[in-house]
Amino acid sequence: MWILLGVIGFVFMFVFDILSMKQKVVLKYLFGIFGLVLLIFSIIQISFTKSDLNVSLSLLIIGYILFALSMSLLIYSVFYEVGFKQTYKKQSEFELVTNGTYRLTRHPGVMWLFIVFLSISLMFQNYYMLVAGGVWTFTNCVYVCMQEKYIFVKVFNGYKEYQNTTPMILPNITSIKKTLQEKNWRKL
Repeated sequence: MWILLGVIGFVFMFVFDILSMKQKVVLKYLFGIFGLVLLIFSIIQISFTKSDLNVSLSLLIIGYILFALSMSLLIYSVFYEVGFKQTYKKQSEFELVTNGTYRLTRHPGVMWLFIVFLSISLMFQNYYMLVAGGVWTFTNCVYVCMQEKYIFVKVFNGYKEYQNTTPMILPNITSIKKTLQEKNWRKL
C-alpha cells in the first residue's frame, strides 16, 4: 500500500508540472505539495516497517554518508538550481538550466533520489525500502520521460539540442568531463 501511495505521489507531481505549464497557481501547489507529502509519508512508513535486512556497521555508516550527500545534491539540483526562481514561483518562468548538475544529466534528481532510497534502506536495515526504492525509481524514470515528451519540449527553447548533448539520467564520460571543466556553476 505504501509503495502505491509513493507512485501516486509521482503522478501528482506530474500533474503539478502540467498545471505549472498552464499557470494554474492554486491547483499547481495543491498537487505539488500533496505529491511530495505522499512520497515522504510512504518513505517514512516503509522505513519503519520491520525487515530482515542485516547490514554491517561499515555499510550502516556508508548509508548515513550516502544519505547526507545524495539528499544535499537532490535539494541543490531540484530546489536550488531550478526551483525557487522558476518552477516553484507563483507564476512559473520556464528557463532551461544546462549547467551545474544539469550538465551531468538532464534529470540529476532521479540519480540522487535513487541513492537516497538506497541509503535509507541501509540506514534502517530495511529490505522493503530497497524494493520500494526500485519501484519508485522506475516510476520516476517514467515520470521524467513524460516530462520530456509532453512538457519540456514545449516550454524550453533549445530543449531538443540539450537532449542531443546531455545524457538523460546517468552521466557519461563526456558529461562528467564537461561538468568538471565548468568554471562557473549555477549563476545566481
